[in-house]
Amino acid sequence: MIAAGSVHEYVQQCGYDISHFITTYSAVNVTKEQAHLLNCKKGVAAMKMMNRGILNDGRVFEYSELINLDYAVSYFTPFNRFKHQFRKK
Repeated sequence: MIAAGSVHEYVQQCGYDISHFITTYSAVNVTKEQAHLLNCKKGVAAMKMMNRGILNDGRVFEYSELINLDYAVSYFTPFNRFKHQFRKK
């Protein structure tokens, strides 16, 4: 089978069940090697993003690391009344 769409579609077409993703963000300073690849100066502040896709049986099926020089993110999170009540206690 050839992956024609997304990796996630391919994994599911192969019969695997995706459980969740873990994404870690950390501030870093660009190394000399990274600076060469990113066309910037060594020591520039950047955001490192590490992502893991986990199957229902606990196996990692996807792993990626990115370094981004100009990173911003916004999240949409629905209000959860239960969590709000729990925090008030």
